Amino acid sequence: MSNEPSTEIPVRTGTFRAVVRAGNSVTSYERTGSGHPVLVLVGPDADISTPFWQAIRKAIGAQFRMVLPDPMPSVNDLGEWLGGFLDGLGVDSASLVADERVGVAVIGFALLAPDRVKRLVLVSGNCPDVPNLDGAVGDRASSHPLLVVRAQGDPEDVAQRVVKFLLL
Repeated sequence: MSNEPSTEIPVRTGTFRAVVRAGNSVTSYERTGSGHPVLVLVGPDADISTPFWQAIRKAIGAQFRMVLPDPMPSVNDLGEWLGGFLDGLGVDSASLVADERVGVAVIGFALLAPDRVKRLVLVSGNCPDVPNLDGAVGDRASSHPLLVVRAQGDPEDVAQRVVKFLLL
């Protein structure tokens, strides 16, 4: 198998599946939407079907090319795999939305390959409640734009904060 993604197969209206070689592994992914790619990266045992993650996926897919790899490699292999996955998708850079289980590995990748990460959103159940930020801490001006958002409250509101940050 080459590094090019396989032909995307429609699985439901607006949602496609394909596989791509990422380093030494073959990774399946789901894609919705079009435009700038946003990878949604979740750690082991994350339930991507919760109303919270469904709202985030729907909002991202409405504005961007949302890519959800499945299965994800172990956290120890994530940084190396991520570059290969982007290469396999034919993507030079992407925004990343990651849950706290893979947050450190994703931050490490962003620091080592800053030209490959446009924006980074970390979703955490343990995000501090910062007054006037509605549970979100963001840095939009640095060379590594980062938003940390709390995985609590109204899923639609959280999803809209994520998309607003990704659109900046």
